[in-house]
Amino acid sequence: MIKFIIEIKNFFINYQFHESINIIIIIFLILNKMSKSSEQKEIKEGDYKNDKSEGKKILYYENGNKKYEGDYKNGHQEGKGILYDKDGNKIYEGDFKNNKSEGNGID
Repeated sequence: MIKFIIEIKNFFINYQFHESINIIIIIFLILNKMSKSSEQKEIKEGDYKNDKSEGKKILYYENGNKKYEGDYKNGHQEGKGILYDKDGNKIYEGDFKNNKSEGNGID
């Protein structure tokens, strides 16, 4: 990414655009935002009690696929739930305790 920005900077310097620095900064900010948007982020859907997740909850990956669907208690995955990978494939279904799968579950 840095090499790309340097090439753009050199292009604008060679053509003596007075606003080249502003354009380079804008391009850098756009590229930086794009690279951060590819990071995994959780989107949570459900209820809260005392600012902690409570009851049925669905967590999503940034790509829109489900990450976890199940019970929460006191802000933790607790009870029955289903865990999915980034592609939406079910990887675990069963009991959870303190955000960890418990027992064998159903793969």
